[in-house]
Amino acid sequence: MFDRDFHAIIMKIVVTPDSFKGSVTAQRAAQCIAQGLRMSLPTAEIVECPLADGGEGTARIIAESECGDLTCHDVSGPFGEPTRGVIAWIDNRSTAVVECASASGLTLVQADQRNPLNTTSFGTGELIQHAIGLHARKIVVALGGSATNDCGLGVLQALGCEFFDGDGILINNGGCGRDLENIASINSSRMPTNLPEIFVATDVTNPLCGPRGATHIFGPQKGTDLEIERQLEAGIVKFNRLLSSQFGYDASEIPGSGAAGGIAAALISACNATVMSGIQFVMDATGLKDKIAGADAVVFGEGSLDRQSVDGKALSGLMKLTQPFGIPCYAIAGRIRDSDRDILAQFGVRIACTLTSYTVDEAESMARAEELLCDAGFNVGRAILRSSGLP
Repeated sequence: MFDRDFHAIIMKIVVTPDSFKGSVTAQRAAQCIAQGLRMSLPTAEIVECPLADGGEGTARIIAESECGDLTCHDVSGPFGEPTRGVIAWIDNRSTAVVECASASGLTLVQADQRNPLNTTSFGTGELIQHAIGLHARKIVVALGGSATNDCGLGVLQALGCEFFDGDGILINNGGCGRDLENIASINSSRMPTNLPEIFVATDVTNPLCGPRGATHIFGPQKGTDLEIERQLEAGIVKFNRLLSSQFGYDASEIPGSGAAGGIAAALISACNATVMSGIQFVMDATGLKDKIAGADAVVFGEGSLDRQSVDGKALSGLMKLTQPFGIPCYAIAGRIRDSDRDILAQFGVRIACTLTSYTVDEAESMARAEELLCDAGFNVGRAILRSSGLP
């Protein structure tokens, strides 16, 4: 609104970006966008509330929001290499939030090395084991941003499950995507007994298999081509039959079972895990609903916006909060494909700008992300003014 007595624009704007993967954390993105907004709207109240949907940065945001703490653990990365995975501890250290992306994440793999035939979720399983060993009574496995498509084979191996090929030979290499089609039998007797309550916080609603499943929808961003997709899909279908037979439950059609290349399906089948929305979990923890009360606009940001963004990811959760109150939502993205702009507009997203529009190529926009996010924040502020009919 415009206060004529003080000749000042009085607005409340909530800045709630996800991370710009590979370049800027959600916390830093919020700071940069807010800095730009304050330059174009110097008298506005700017509220920063970094967001995550179960992917990269979820554990840190949960720990900061819930006054918890983070622990780091030596685990195996996507290729079995040493890396440091993170767990957020909340509720007086009774609840562990395991971040899959920190152990098995796509950002840990160089672009020219991405191939989910060769990557494993074993490190995420090791994080779950650490949480069990540290006496967590409840474990939330934040699934998002994974480099894997092994249907949780690696996770289950880390939890003590044994897998054998048709000749009865133990497959003990960490469990990669290419191993799925070779597995003929399972021994689950070495898995922990009396598991704590386990939840899988997913950033998608896709099932495990089929045209909307883990392989066909998310495989390309992890490095698949058509032949790799065919091999992985066949392996996942076969492996899921074995899981269903071994544990007595077929999770493949449950919405979200395809999250993190099928880790969700494995934990549902083998550990009786319950699916929950990653973005809802984070929004509840951060108190975002209360923060947007009375807001004149919400500014969202993410590295890539596309039609998947309105299907279980951070933007979809945010729109569910803002739409009932008629609060306009402006988006800043690293990139947006032209073919996806219409679907985003249908959900009421006002596209402010993409960082690639400021630069020659995507590599430059990632290198200059903080600077460009500040510029984008300034331009969003101007757009908010124009849409409000203010000078």
